[in-house]
Amino acid sequence: MPNRTHHPLANLDGTTSHAPESPRDALVASILGDDFYCHFEQAYRDGDAKESWQFYADQVLPKQGLLIDIGCGRGDFLNFLSTRSPQLQLFGVEPHAPSFHRCHTTHAAACMDGEGFCEALKKQGHKADAITLLHVIEHMTFNDTVILLSKIKEILKPSGTLILEFPNTWSLVTSALNFWQDPTHLRPVSIFGLKLALEKCGFTNIHSHEFSPHIGHSWKDTLKHFGMTRRLKKTIFGYQDFCFVAQG
Repeated sequence: MPNRTHHPLANLDGTTSHAPESPRDALVASILGDDFYCHFEQAYRDGDAKESWQFYADQVLPKQGLLIDIGCGRGDFLNFLSTRSPQLQLFGVEPHAPSFHRCHTTHAAACMDGEGFCEALKKQGHKADAITLLHVIEHMTFNDTVILLSKIKEILKPSGTLILEFPNTWSLVTSALNFWQDPTHLRPVSIFGLKLALEKCGFTNIHSHEFSPHIGHSWKDTLKHFGMTRRLKKTIFGYQDFCFVAQG
């Protein structure tokens, strides 16, 4: 287990959620097992560094300070940052117990209770230099996303960085096909709606990026041969991931 004795949030490290499980969730867990989603990720997703991670580390995130990864899952992004940006103080929040335990025992300081974590952070006077939500909000309703953004605004420094990454709604292949392969996704994210919500919550300097094209250069010439315009190619294929970067 990593040594976290001197972490600024050491007193919150390892805290677990006390929220009661709903009867429906308990029934599903009894059928599929608590670790179903961990098995799903292991089978259909690798933990290798993504194109977007490289970009965030090199051009977006601070080189030092406190970074909180909300919905950190197995801790893959935190593990990447621990070697890429060793001066960052990393902390993860993950409510899914099996994913939390994997992250906490192998990668980074983490907790499960997001609500309690935000309140404790405010009471202690800590604010984050950066907060990341990578492929989290597509698992949430729009109302819950707005509430989360308002809480993030309270614990992020005014000069701090927020990164929201999610499946690219502007790609038909992503939004109509690939998106629905994860059984825990609720609905594709409204890019216009999310941008407006960020503005209403008080975030500034909002800009966007797209990552991971669906088709490589070898396919582009083939599609051009069939008369497919650049705009049509981007609409049908485009990029897999979309992100907003904003300032607190």
